[in-house]
Amino acid sequence: MTGPGEEYSIGVSETQVRKLKDNVVLRMSPQPVLPFLETTLAQLVGTDMMLKADGYVAAVMALAKCGNDLRRAKDEGSAIKAAVSCVSGLDEQVARQLGTYLLKRGVADAGKLAGRIIGKLTVYLALIGPVFSGMNYWAERSLPDSAHTVNVFPTPVAPAALTLSADGLGPYRFGASEKDVLAALTARLGKPHLSGGVGGCEAAGFGYQNYADFGRLTVRFAAKDNLSKSPRTLQSWDARMTASQQDGLRLDPSIPFGLTLKQLKAKYPDGGGLEHMNAWFAAGVFLIPAEKAGDPEIIHAGDLDWCI
Repeated sequence: MTGPGEEYSIGVSETQVRKLKDNVVLRMSPQPVLPFLETTLAQLVGTDMMLKADGYVAAVMALAKCGNDLRRAKDEGSAIKAAVSCVSGLDEQVARQLGTYLLKRGVADAGKLAGRIIGKLTVYLALIGPVFSGMNYWAERSLPDSAHTVNVFPTPVAPAALTLSADGLGPYRFGASEKDVLAALTARLGKPHLSGGVGGCEAAGFGYQNYADFGRLTVRFAAKDNLSKSPRTLQSWDARMTASQQDGLRLDPSIPFGLTLKQLKAKYPDGGGLEHMNAWFAAGVFLIPAEKAGDPEIIHAGDLDWCI
């Protein structure tokens, strides 16, 4: 039980918070009258005993005869009346029971300590009204549930952009299994439009080809034969980008994005061969610069399947 002015500290990890369904990390519920008094009295007399648990035992014994009255209490007046009735039940029999318990616990002068504890409990119960008021018990019970809960609302973490490189897609290199790559891309970018068949240009001229179109990104997978049921692997990708990072995709920094064909020729003089398509080979990829502002630049990596 946490009383007025007391603090309760817990620690939760980010993973635990994100698994919560209602964002509640802590809910503190006001106790019913009987356990509230048992806990309060146990804390008051526990300092005189070897263990805090002994204080709870003493409190339970003290309230045993009036427990039903306390359970039925619905307001401060009836609770105080029930608690005062407990005083008449604190007789020598309760002291002997407590003394026997303490003796079995190996407590020295068990009988003397039991008498002193019962005496204190008698005083506390006679003054139970201020205890209820001081702990703000009835006011706490009338507060809405939101006043007793701690909610944490984690900020959604956007997944890191998928890096498009001359070697593949993110952690997947060319030659990776279609099943693995397609599952990962679908989870990130959504369900693609799939189209497949036999007979294409250049590297796609042999083997069954399957194209997965994600809108800004198209990925090609190829089999080693012309059967659609044969396993396929990642062979190439084409991206249409107006910025080096957008829509969950990120070009590897080594790719010279945003240069004109003239600039590409100057910086990569050995990348020619497809000038008739306004394309240039640089840093392991083929690039077709945007014709005008706002148009996408086309980037291709992997075995070339363009019809040239």
